[in-house]
Amino acid sequence: WEAERLRPDVVLMDIQMPGSSGIEATRHTAGTLTNTAALMVATREDDTSVIAAMRRGARGDLPKGATADGHER
Repeated sequence: WEAERLRPDVVLMDIQMPGSSGIEATRHTAGTLTNTAALMVATREDDTSVIAAMRRGARGDLPKGATADGHER
């Protein structure tokens, strides 16, 4: 897994990753890379999945379509 080699400060995880669950990838990141913050990228309609990801170690979320000032388009 590339993040284990690079050890980034932040990883952006999409809730719906191809071939894998972003929630499970977040659980793995939180358990393996304790100094790496996982932020979830999801649609606002997917609040249940974001909450599940937070329970597994995500440190925040970024709504799809957010602008640089934090507002949604």
